[in-house]
Amino acid sequence: MADINLPHKYPLKFAKKVLKSTATTRDVLCSFELVPTISMLLEAAAQSTVAFCDNSEQIQGMLISAEHIELLGDISNTIYRCKIEILSPIDNYTKYSFEMFDGTTKMCFGKLLIGSN
Repeated sequence: MADINLPHKYPLKFAKKVLKSTATTRDVLCSFELVPTISMLLEAAAQSTVAFCDNSEQIQGMLISAEHIELLGDISNTIYRCKIEILSPIDNYTKYSFEMFDGTTKMCFGKLLIGSN
């Protein structure tokens, strides 16, 4: 498991470690101090996209847009697994899909557009 290299600091660094990696997907451990809101889950998914970068790089990126975000159940825990998939990189922008899991139960999903330097 590789640590996530982010400039974010406690308590705003939600993406912690890469659990699993394939050519187009990453599973990332995300944890929160308190039970997260949907906005915090979305931020954790955006932070999880860093798992596609070389861990030695300090990439500056930002969430440009989020779409088709759906919450599927009550959020009650503080540890989740984010499965993030790279869909289409275009110049300095990349579209991703994400699913957030509580154990094996999918809790929310959606798509993100991230811009980077």
